[in-house]
Amino acid sequence: MTITLDTSVARRIYLRGDTYAVKDSIRAIGGHWDADAKAWWCGRGKRTEAEAIASQTAAPPAETADRKGDGEATVVAGRATYRGRTYYIVGRTVRGRTQWDDGVAAVTTGDGLKVLLAFCDGSKTFWAPRGAVEVAKIYDRPQTVGRLARFRRHLQLSRCQSPRRQSPKMLRLRRL
Repeated sequence: MTITLDTSVARRIYLRGDTYAVKDSIRAIGGHWDADAKAWWCGRGKRTEAEAIASQTAAPPAETADRKGDGEATVVAGRATYRGRTYYIVGRTVRGRTQWDDGVAAVTTGDGLKVLLAFCDGSKTFWAPRGAVEVAKIYDRPQTVGRLARFRRHLQLSRCQSPRRQSPKMLRLRRL
């Protein structure tokens, strides 16, 4: 996430790049959104404040530096079928008042025409047309690719173990 300062316009300083995370800070210093330029701008007198905001975003936060690069930390919103294969729908966590109130929403394009899908091992993600994706399951709470893989392995192990033999009396009681 980098933000660059563009001073090519006479009375404005444009903040270009991934500014979504710091848009409130830009507003606080008196910044405005320029829809034509698709960038935030502020007056020349706010240069030091704009440089401070740009320098804040230059270094990645410590949380993202420790993330696994193999995709196991990818948040999943559901499971879907696309072109005959099963994929996970990539999601984003929607924070609630407490950790038990957290929800999950699918990652889509701004116009909602495409949805972000991930391979079941989380190695790659890609955009697919929403109309061609058939949703099989939606998760109401945030899941990760790693957690779902561990759950799948647990189910496979439990199915492989033979069930305990039960006495005929217990089988008759179960039928009733």
